[in-house]
Amino acid sequence: KCTLDLVKKDNVVRIPIAYLGKEKAENFVMIAPEDGKKGAKATRRVIVIGVNTGAWVEVLSGLKAGEKLVPPAFTGPKRTGFIQTDDEM
Repeated sequence: KCTLDLVKKDNVVRIPIAYLGKEKAENFVMIAPEDGKKGAKATRRVIVIGVNTGAWVEVLSGLKAGEKLVPPAFTGPKRTGFIQTDDEM
């Protein structure tokens, strides 16, 4: 077994990279609507990020531990090729 720690930090807020949105030079997350609010939409919030491991991103400010997120909508080009989603079939 081999372990290689490139960065080790304690007591940090981190999110999966899939929950990080980027637009121009701005990083953001989508905060899930509060439970019980019918028709409520996620709220966009700008965050400041730190270390990015490729799978996780450290959040330096703009988000508290325990806040619920939803992944941002994909705004890139339509995928082509062998991978298809249910809505593309």
